[in-house]
Amino acid sequence: TSTIIDGKVRLSTNLPSGISFSVVIIDINGKTVNRLNGNGSEEISFDLTSQPAGIYLAKVDPSNGRPLIRKFNLIK
Repeated sequence: TSTIIDGKVRLSTNLPSGISFSVVIIDINGKTVNRLNGNGSEEISFDLTSQPAGIYLAKVDPSNGRPLIRKFNLIK
């Protein structure tokens, strides 16, 4: 679990170059609060400053493999 204090989150995917992926940010109630798409081994950023404090999940779903889920705690 990571703690995010300012609402700006950076997530490194560590995927091979050329692999596309999607990221879905989900709150503790299961509601999708953000969706992003990317390509390759890039770092992605998303802004949760408009979301309330709480626990969130980031689900990274690469086109070539199993999804990765990261949990983080947003503190305001």
